[in-house]
Amino acid sequence: MKSVKGFIVVTAAMLFSMLAVAAPRQGKKCVVVGWEFIYTPPSEIVKHAEKYSGCGISGADFYLRGKLSDGTQVSSHTIMADPKWTREAFAADIEALKKMSEMPEFSHSFVHAFRCPRKRIAWTDDAAWSRIAHNAGMAAAIAKESGMVGVSVDNEDYSSIKQFKRIDGDPEWREVKTLARRRGREVFSAVFAAFPDAVTQWARFFSDKLWNYYYNAADPVALMESSQDLWPSFLNGVLDALPMTARIVEGEETGYRYEAEHMDCYVARLRNQTCFMPLLEPENRDKYRLRVDMAFPIYLDRYSTHKPGGRYFAGPVDGSRFVHFERNFADAFDASDTYMWLYGEQLAFARWERPASCKMPAKGKIVWEDKMPGLTDVLNASRHPVKFARERLAELRKSGKAVNIVPDRFPDGALPKPLQSWQAKVQPGIFGAKDRMLFAEGVGSGGLMTTIRDMREGDWYAVDFEVCGSAGETIVRFHRAGGAHDLTVPPTITLAPPEGVIDGWHRVTGLVRVPGGMDSMLVSAGMKQKPGERTLYRNFGIYRLMRFTSEVKAALQPYIDRGEIAGMVSILSDPKGNLTVDCLGWADVENRRKMAEDTLFAVFSMTKTFLGAAMMAAIDEGKISLDDKVSKYLPEFKNMKCAKGPLKRELIIRDLVCHVTGGRGGESVVARDIPLREIARRFAARSLAEQPGETFAYGNVWIDSAAAALEVAVGEPFEKWLERKILAPLGMKDTTFFPNDDQIKRLVKAYTTEGGPFRPATDGCVKQLEFPRKKQICPSAAGGLFWLFVHDCGYSFAA
Repeated sequence: MKSVKGFIVVTAAMLFSMLAVAAPRQGKKCVVVGWEFIYTPPSEIVKHAEKYSGCGISGADFYLRGKLSDGTQVSSHTIMADPKWTREAFAADIEALKKMSEMPEFSHSFVHAFRCPRKRIAWTDDAAWSRIAHNAGMAAAIAKESGMVGVSVDNEDYSSIKQFKRIDGDPEWREVKTLARRRGREVFSAVFAAFPDAVTQWARFFSDKLWNYYYNAADPVALMESSQDLWPSFLNGVLDALPMTARIVEGEETGYRYEAEHMDCYVARLRNQTCFMPLLEPENRDKYRLRVDMAFPIYLDRYSTHKPGGRYFAGPVDGSRFVHFERNFADAFDASDTYMWLYGEQLAFARWERPASCKMPAKGKIVWEDKMPGLTDVLNASRHPVKFARERLAELRKSGKAVNIVPDRFPDGALPKPLQSWQAKVQPGIFGAKDRMLFAEGVGSGGLMTTIRDMREGDWYAVDFEVCGSAGETIVRFHRAGGAHDLTVPPTITLAPPEGVIDGWHRVTGLVRVPGGMDSMLVSAGMKQKPGERTLYRNFGIYRLMRFTSEVKAALQPYIDRGEIAGMVSILSDPKGNLTVDCLGWADVENRRKMAEDTLFAVFSMTKTFLGAAMMAAIDEGKISLDDKVSKYLPEFKNMKCAKGPLKRELIIRDLVCHVTGGRGGESVVARDIPLREIARRFAARSLAEQPGETFAYGNVWIDSAAAALEVAVGEPFEKWLERKILAPLGMKDTTFFPNDDQIKRLVKAYTTEGGPFRPATDGCVKQLEFPRKKQICPSAAGGLFWLFVHDCGYSFAA
C-alpha cells in the first residue's frame, strides 16, 4: 500500500503542474448548499430572487416542502419516510423554481431528492423502498419540469441509524448486500426514468469512506465485508441504473478542510480514481470513470464566522483569513470538473429578512460579503472570467486607477520597454512601434513579450489588447526556480467590432491568477506570419485587478528587515469585525521560532486595563465604589501620613486607579513574587509626598493596592474574580497570571538592540519572562498577565 500512496503523491505533483495554472476555466459553476436554501421554501425565496443578482453563484440546492391532499406535511428533509408524493403537493415550489431557473444565479440548481432517514428502513421492506423510489422519481420529475439541472443526494447518517450497515436482524451478508444493490438500482432507476439526463450531485459518493478505511486497506473487498458496509453495494446499484446521458457529481464533502498548500484536492482526484475500483463491480468500472465528475467543496463559515479552537476554524494566511479562503477556493475550483459547491450556515448571499423557520442566526441581515469582503469578486471572476476582467477594467479606467504595466504612450521606432520580442531564426521579421500601435511583420514564428516580477500569490491580472492580422496564441507563463507553469489565453475571445472601429480588429482578454511559489510572470502574444504579412496591436495592456493581502504587513515588514524589531503580531479590525492578522519576524531569534498566532506575550502594564474592567464589574454589582475610602477594605490605610502636613482626606479607590494617590512612585512588582496584600501594607506604611487627588504620579503599587481592596470587596482572590467576570465570558482561555508548560513554550523572548544586533534583554522587567521561577508566582494587577494576543485580544475585540 505504501507504494500505491507514493504513486498517488508523485502523480498528484505531476497533475498539479498541469492543473495549477493561472486562470479560472470558463464554464464551471459554483452551487450553494446551506441553511439559506435548506430552511427557506423556494416559494419564499422567489419573492426576493432579484436580490441575488450579481452575487456570483450559478445555482443552489433547494429543498421542497408541500402538503398532501389529506393534510400530511412532506418535504425533502423527510423524503424517505414520507407517504407517496404528488406533484400537486409542491405546486407553489414548482412555479417558484421555474422562475428562478431563468436567472443566471440559479440556472444550475438542484432539487434535493434523497436524504438519510431518521428511522432505519429494513432492506427487506419492498413497500417502503417502492415508496422511496416513487418519491425520488417525483423529485427528479419536479426538477426537470422546473428547469433544474438535476437532483442532489445527502446520505449522511445524522441520526446514527446505520442505514448502510448490516445490523442484527438483517439477512446474512451476501443476501443483504444483494438487497442493498437492488435498492440503489430501484431508487435511481426511478430518478433517471423521470430525468434521463439529470446531473446528480452527491455530498458523498464513494468519498464517504475515503478516510475511514478503504484508502489504507490492503484488501478493500474483505474490509467491506468485515465492516458490514452496505454503501458500496448501494452505489453499485446506482451505477447499474445510471444511463450514459446522465452524470454523477462526487461532492467530496470530506474536502471541507482540504488545503491548497498540500494539494489536497488534486491528491483526492487520484485517490477517487484508484482506491475504490476494487469495490466496483467490473461492469460498472468504465461507467464510473466516464460518468463521475469531481466537485470540491468550500465551507464558508470556516473562514469567517468560526472562532479559533473550533474543528473547522481556518486562520489567516499572509495576514488574512480571506486570503486563506481565496487560495483554497482557487484550488478547489480548478480541481473540480464542472461544478464545485459552497456550503454556508450562519449567513446568506442576499440581504432580506428570512422567516422564523430559517435557522440562520442572522436571518439574512448579514450577508457573506459583509464578513468576507471580496467574496463576490472571487465568485464572479471564476464564473465569467473575461466578462469580469472587462467590467473591472472599465471601472478602474473610469476612476482613473487603471495602471498599465505596459506603456501606452511611446515614440515610433523600436519596441518600448519593458516590451521585448522573440522569434525563430528560420524566418526573422521586424517588430516595432508606429502611430501608437505595435506591429510585427514577416515573423515566421515569434511574439511580443514582457516579464512581471512585482507580483504575489493570489494577485489577479487582466491581459487585454486588440489585434488585427495574423495572430497566434497568447501565453502567460509563470517561472520559479526549478519549473514553470503555462496558461494559454486564446485570441478567439472576441467582441463584435464597435461602431467606428475598422473591421478585422479583435479584442483578446484573459483573466490571470498568480499561483503560489512563482518568481515572475511572462506574457507573450504570439504570431505566425508569411513573408510581408503584418500584425497590428493596439491598447496593449496588462493590469493588476485585485490583490488579496494585508497592506499592514507591507508597512510593518521593513522594521523586521532592518533589524529594528525581532518580531510582531498586528491585528486590524474593520467596522464589520473582519480581522486582518499579520505575524512577522521571530518569537525566538536564537531558535528560529517564528512569530505565530499562538505566540504568548507578557503584556506588562496593559494588565492595568484588566484591573479597571474587573473593578467596574464589581461596581456594577454594588460591591465597591470608586468613592469608597480604601480603609473600608484595607484598614491599614486609615492612618497614612503626608510629608506636607496632615492629610486633607483619606485615600479613596478612585485615587488608586487614577494614579493620583500623592505617592512618590511605585516599587517594582514585575517580578511577581510579592502578594497583593503585602504590597498594599508596604504602601500604607509610607508617607505620601503630596495630598491625595492633587497630583498625577504613575505607579504600580497603587494599582496592586486597588486589586487588594477589590479582593476584600468581592470576597475572593483577584485572579479568580477576573477569570469569572472577564476572561471566561470573553473566551480568553490563554490569558493568565500562571502560564502552564505549553504556554511557556509559546512565550515570546525579549531582545535589545543597544550596542549592536539583537541580544536577549536582561533588565528587571524581563525577569517576568524567566521560567522556571525560583519563587512562588503572585498575581500583579499592575503588570503580571500573559495573553495570546490574536485570540484573546483580537477575536474577543472583534466579537
